[in-house]
Amino acid sequence: MEASDERISAIEKSLRSLSPKDAAYRWHLAEAIAIGTSWFLTNDKDIIKKTREELIAVGVVQRVR
Repeated sequence: MEASDERISAIEKSLRSLSPKDAAYRWHLAEAIAIGTSWFLTNDKDIIKKTREELIAVGVVQRVR
């Protein structure tokens, strides 16, 4: 599945409030969302903290777990 750069860019801008440490990481997450992936694996503790309501719950960002 492919997504346009415009769609990815719009999603990337919406992710800025999560403050991923680098733009490339944010772009990869935006690509994953744009193509409708269900999962995105990360070790970025800041993202994990900002997207989980409870310590044991799986985080969700724009319907991506």
